[in-house]
Amino acid sequence: MNFLSLFFVLPLTQALRILEPSNNAVWDVRERHTIKWDYVNTDPKEISIYLVNNDQYPNIRVLLGSIETCKNQTSVQLYRKDDKPQTGYQINLERDQGPSKGILAQSERITIKGRSKHSYEGPVSGNVEKGKASVDDTQSTEHNDNVESVQSNESSSSAVNSQRPNFKFLLSLLALYFIVFV
Repeated sequence: MNFLSLFFVLPLTQALRILEPSNNAVWDVRERHTIKWDYVNTDPKEISIYLVNNDQYPNIRVLLGSIETCKNQTSVQLYRKDDKPQTGYQINLERDQGPSKGILAQSERITIKGRSKHSYEGPVSGNVEKGKASVDDTQSTEHNDNVESVQSNESSSSAVNSQRPNFKFLLSLLALYFIVFV
């Protein structure tokens, strides 16, 4: 009976997960960096990619862009005005719409270093390479055919990250509990 339960639970435990960046990776803003992930057919068709840092106050949460989940990877370019390396950043893959809205996968912690040649106001910004979405430090959200912009200021209350638990992860833990203890 337990083997049969494990057979049904196994697909739930292999949901969306980030393969790169790996733990303690150092990203220089003068270079493009790759984000890679695995997914299953039950994951949403499109995901949003966020750069977050919950180790500082106020928290930083920057939308880098959206991409089809089946692409399995994307390249990102980050921008910073500060030259001092900053730790505690993570990449979140999120679903922005629907019943299971929230964080689907979160990377290990990374450090961001270097200063961008471009000038801007926020602590960090960036964009996903796909021609559809990019991020800069504008005051409002704008939409057109090629650009989606989101504000990222240190004093912005919208930068505070409200995280929800991953539903698939909680479901797999519950199923694992029943396999082991029932």
